[in-house]
Amino acid sequence: MRSNSSYLRVLAFGGLCVVAAGLAYVLPSAAGGGAACLLPLAVLAIGGGVLLLAGLRTQQRMRRLLEQAWTRDDLVPGVAPPAAGDALTDSFAAFLTAIERRVGDLADAQLDGFAHNRLVAYQKRCAEAALETLPDGVLIMDESGVATYANGRIEALIGVAAEAIVGRKPHEWCERPEIVTLLSRYYSNVTRLRRGDKLELTFEGDNVRRVAVWARPLEAKRAAGSTMVVLRDVSSEALARKSRDDFVGHVAHELKSPLNVIRMHTELIADVEDGLGAEAVNSLNVIEDEVDRLANLVNDLLSLTRLESGALEIDRQRVKLTAMLEDAFETVRRAAAAQGLTTSLDVSPRLGVVALDKDLFRIALNNLLANAVKYNKPGGNVTLRAEETDDALLIQVIDSGLGIAAADRARIFEKFYRAEDEQAAARGGHGLGLALAREIVALHNGRLQVESEPGEGSTFTIELRKSAHLLQEAV
Repeated sequence: MRSNSSYLRVLAFGGLCVVAAGLAYVLPSAAGGGAACLLPLAVLAIGGGVLLLAGLRTQQRMRRLLEQAWTRDDLVPGVAPPAAGDALTDSFAAFLTAIERRVGDLADAQLDGFAHNRLVAYQKRCAEAALETLPDGVLIMDESGVATYANGRIEALIGVAAEAIVGRKPHEWCERPEIVTLLSRYYSNVTRLRRGDKLELTFEGDNVRRVAVWARPLEAKRAAGSTMVVLRDVSSEALARKSRDDFVGHVAHELKSPLNVIRMHTELIADVEDGLGAEAVNSLNVIEDEVDRLANLVNDLLSLTRLESGALEIDRQRVKLTAMLEDAFETVRRAAAAQGLTTSLDVSPRLGVVALDKDLFRIALNNLLANAVKYNKPGGNVTLRAEETDDALLIQVIDSGLGIAAADRARIFEKFYRAEDEQAAARGGHGLGLALAREIVALHNGRLQVESEPGEGSTFTIELRKSAHLLQEAV
């Protein structure tokens, strides 16, 4: 700052000398002076010299400023500075040209950014327009659970306008605790759900409807942490399922009576001591076996239908788990021995008392053990194992049988599904046992999983999470 002030004072002094010399020269000349003109000329020379020195100083300062500007690559990127010997005017002209070019580049970049923003906005409008035309309700939540988008279809499904949803968390706009519980699992911190989930619920009113709600985390990088929620009116599908289940249940119930009659008359004929040849006895045995097979199919159909329709209520009772497993194993041991299979029981006697629906759980357990015997190899083994961990009870049915291919493992819990393996198909079955077992385990708040490889046997694991219902004690 002090250097700039001194420089300005020098310029001012030189300028005053020039002005004073001019005035001193003009006035004496008008008066006809002679020697008096020499003094103004001297002053003029001094002032001119001062201005010349100031001009040289200015040129040096200008060159330094230009050099500093050239070194700032963000100001004139990609343009080389002029040679050191170039004139000041050439250097300044080159600098102005570079600045003009830089301004042009910035203007082009601004236009490109503007065009990009317009394109993004257009794509967003197109996406939202497409979502608005869907017959399903669509909702997008960010990682904090705040809704960032909701289409208009949601209001017709759950009675809440899209405007009342956007910008709020589920508990702020939804009155159904089932939906709030489902969606809250996708925006909590460490417990945020990483997979899709679904629920169905009924909305009462003038227009009773059944609505399915799917939630799934988005995996795109630009939407990391967000969740898409889809709501769909499944009233027609629910009605069709109910009609189908009612029909199956009715047919199965009607089949029980004639099967019981056939079994009763078969037993009456078998009780006759005389008059029956070997072929007749063999025929009666075949009839009895087929009646038992059909009866089991009918019972499975009835149980599965009641489970899926919600008509079956779980009746929890105090059950000694060790005793129940030993009893089920004893039943399968006799069937396994008849086929030349070995069996082993690995159950800790310290397993406690649990609260289960004993009859239902025995159905699931019997189906798993029966499959382990049916789909085993000659001379194979069947193992029933149970253990207790800190937070769960694990029951495993292990066999050394045919195994299950990966393509079949994904579908074996579907109703009526039969594996395409020729050996498995030759063993018979109706494809309901595993589906029924899974539903029963789920009714007890548990999970049924399978581990298997072709030719290496299978391991079915029932996992029952410890809870107040499962571990309730007797008073």
